[in-house]
Amino acid sequence: MSAYRHQQAQAFINVSEEELNIKDFHPVYDCVKPLSAHWRGIAISLRLEIDTINSIEASSHGNAISCLQKVLEHWLKKDYAYRTNGIPCWRMLCVAVKEGGDPALADEIAREHPLPAMPLERTTSLKGKLDECRTLRGEPKLAKQLYGTGSIHL
Repeated sequence: MSAYRHQQAQAFINVSEEELNIKDFHPVYDCVKPLSAHWRGIAISLRLEIDTINSIEASSHGNAISCLQKVLEHWLKKDYAYRTNGIPCWRMLCVAVKEGGDPALADEIAREHPLPAMPLERTTSLKGKLDECRTLRGEPKLAKQLYGTGSIHL
């Protein structure tokens, strides 16, 4: 990743990195539709291959809306070097929108898709531990067997 691109990504450090896929097409498209005239710059920023970009333009006969739709379809289906350039996510889209010429829209998307406060796995495991403690509170014999004490404090 270039220093410039890294700097752009850092500007959106608090934006969700949850993986997007083709099922997310409509919400993603609704966000970026106003930038259809800048579809090529967005495609480049999303790291689509130049051959793919040229093919999109040829098959869409230059229709900007159709081109943008196909760009998003390729991106969301991970039809690019995603292992090197990153998975489709809101953060990557924000960088592309900013590079596509609309930093205000990028900021708006960033506000709508913040980074979760706590990863889901951790939330689930903590909830499980709390449930276990609440159960053991009412079962001092079991708590003593498991933890060597008859009392559990939350």
